[in-house]
Amino acid sequence: MEVAQQKLHDVLQTPSAKYWFGPQRNFVDGEDPYMDPRVKDWPLIQGWIPFGLTVAYIVGVPLGMLLMKNREPFKIKHFAMLHNLVLFSLSVWMWLETSYAVWEMHASKGQILCLHVEDPARDFSPMGQRLATVLYIHYLSKAYEFFDTVIMILKKNFRQVTFLHVYHHSLTFYPLWWITVRYAPGGEAWMVCALNSFIHVLMYSYYLLAGLGYKPPYKQLVTRSQMFQFVLVVAQGTYTYATGCARPRFVSVEMVAHGGILLLLFANFYVMTYLKRGAKKQKAQ
Repeated sequence: MEVAQQKLHDVLQTPSAKYWFGPQRNFVDGEDPYMDPRVKDWPLIQGWIPFGLTVAYIVGVPLGMLLMKNREPFKIKHFAMLHNLVLFSLSVWMWLETSYAVWEMHASKGQILCLHVEDPARDFSPMGQRLATVLYIHYLSKAYEFFDTVIMILKKNFRQVTFLHVYHHSLTFYPLWWITVRYAPGGEAWMVCALNSFIHVLMYSYYLLAGLGYKPPYKQLVTRSQMFQFVLVVAQGTYTYATGCARPRFVSVEMVAHGGILLLLFANFYVMTYLKRGAKKQKAQ
């Protein structure tokens, strides 16, 4: 046993192991040299609470459905509309705020690719701090979006609580955005935040209007936009990893893996929901 432990220790001391496993090991030890210094004291950045919230969500979904199985649906239309209004308004703000910050810091100077986190974002400049703050709020909003699922369960809309829905909501908060904000709250992260916020403007406006009895004609557009978003996420992560620019490489790897899985899941959802059902309707006619 001691020999095996020594071999494991030796492996973990190699440069490649420190590169890949350093953040996770240091996180457990309470020390993390990879973490952005601006966010180290912000809530839900350190400690096990983000992981615990995600586990509670994953466990709570089937438990909630079981508890609601023989109960009447809750009448929470107004609460659901308020929830959608909050996320719609927040998404508008995050989209505009992120776009403005990255314009002031980079785009207005002709900087489009390889937007580094370190310079000028990590020098605690007002605009760098502003971008880090909106990215952090975007991260927190992913935890608040757990209420999407809570509302579905309380209304007994179990058909909407799919594997795609639960996977998307749980892992987007932790580890995806937790890693992004903890290690790279600036630079290239702006694109995903701005694009995702814009898509959520469309999505939550659809939910709001549908709650009022009007279903806008852009439901398919929301799903297409989400797939387009994940194509860009995979492309951006691949580029930043291959060039070694702009962000820690383990962040790029995580973005490519998560974005690729979500792209496949959303593509399958689109085919099953719109293409195959549309073909069946045409045959029925």
